Amino acid sequence: MKISNIQIGRYLQALNDISEKTSGRLSYAVARNIRKLSEEYQDYDAEMSKIVNKYGEPTDGGMVVSPDSENYKKAVDELMEIGKIEHDVDVFVLPSDDVLNTNLSAKEILSIDFMIQES
Repeated sequence: MKISNIQIGRYLQALNDISEKTSGRLSYAVARNIRKLSEEYQDYDAEMSKIVNKYGEPTDGGMVVSPDSENYKKAVDELMEIGKIEHDVDVFVLPSDDVLNTNLSAKEILSIDFMIQES
């Protein structure tokens, strides 16, 4: 499956948010997809840190690129450029029946729709 760096970040967040709520085949699929997506996300994450360090300003919480900064547009442009890069990721897909009979909310199910195959 072709997935951009930005999408990978969103998918990882969704998977991490539901990982404690899953069991059985769904839990396995979530864990496997977290591992696969994390591997692809590492380089993007490192590049994002470089860009923030390049254009950001130090704060108590680390380096931050403020929207008020004159470098904000440059940072966003560089982040968007690398965010659009796509990877071919071997996503583990489950039939919808394995997901629909869980305690996940509709919003949570929609957030992992990329790994659900219609039955």
